[in-house]
Amino acid sequence: MEIFAHSFSEDFLLLAPRAPFNTSTSGYGWTEQHHQGFSKASDFSSVTRDLMDNIQELLLFLKQPVLPLHLVGFSQGAALSYYLTATYSMRIGKVACLAGYIPNGIESSIESGLLAGKEFFIAHGTQDETVPVQYAREAVQKLQAGRAKVIYCEDNTGHKLSASCFRGLITFIRTIPDLN
Repeated sequence: MEIFAHSFSEDFLLLAPRAPFNTSTSGYGWTEQHHQGFSKASDFSSVTRDLMDNIQELLLFLKQPVLPLHLVGFSQGAALSYYLTATYSMRIGKVACLAGYIPNGIESSIESGLLAGKEFFIAHGTQDETVPVQYAREAVQKLQAGRAKVIYCEDNTGHKLSASCFRGLITFIRTIPDLN
């Protein structure tokens, strides 16, 4: 996420925590997946409690405002962002979900209108073999049905952020209050 740092003003605090679990692809993940398919909401519960507690402690230590947190997540980090927003909606501002999916188990939060008015930027590649583009399209439909505000960028790319969607993300980020 450090790639986005140049898009923020100098007084904006960017936190980019590394996911705690090693994955089979030599990367890191936010859950220990013991099942086939994508992570469910329940897979995120313990790690998000720890993450939110650690972020709050760090912000207090740095004498920074605690609210709101704006999120940008890629792939499983996007799923984590959806989960955090559904679980801690009052503490979350804008949310950008890149090449991700809504984890099963948060639908009731979305359907109840808990995320009404919340602003999301969703970007996905039509050639994504890791997380099929249909997951992003379904996320847009679910969030809009729950009265969230959604900006959607889809491009002919794989499991990454295209240049045009990157520009859209930067525009979305720059509309965060106190960034200008």
